[in-house]
Amino acid sequence: MIEDLFEKLKACDGSYVDEDGSLYSLLGEHELEAINGIQIIFPETDNSILGCWEKLGYWLDELELYPEDFLDVGDDWEEKKPLDYYSSVEEVKEIVIQYMLDNDRFDDKHSVYYCQLEHNNDAVFVILGNGDCIDGWVLGHTNFYEVTSDIDSYIADPDNGIYA
Repeated sequence: MIEDLFEKLKACDGSYVDEDGSLYSLLGEHELEAINGIQIIFPETDNSILGCWEKLGYWLDELELYPEDFLDVGDDWEEKKPLDYYSSVEEVKEIVIQYMLDNDRFDDKHSVYYCQLEHNNDAVFVILGNGDCIDGWVLGHTNFYEVTSDIDSYIADPDNGIYA
């Protein structure tokens, strides 16, 4: 059984694996390691959301944030647009990243854990808690897990949204 499961995990390197119960049992026997940082998967958008506060607020709502929580815009903000304060979505993302890193309330929800599984001198890392299922790190609360053979590359890849 372990050999079949390990081969299934190796075949999913760089993608997701469906959970059928056997992985859940195997992971339960291993200690989870925390990745240093938090994971933020930004909803796709463009600079058009900077045309009005409602659009920006809707985009930030995906991250459970509100512009007034952290954006310093002064007293006359209602008379202006976000574009009057921020030149691009990338600038807002940088502010969001720093705010979330500095604010402990995001630690639990955006933490990422992994488990290293070894078999016959080979290893894979199963990532629990990702942008697609942010609460999934709690074993049994998700039906899929991300798999990689190189945890350092996973952390360094900007597409995975790991910030420290």
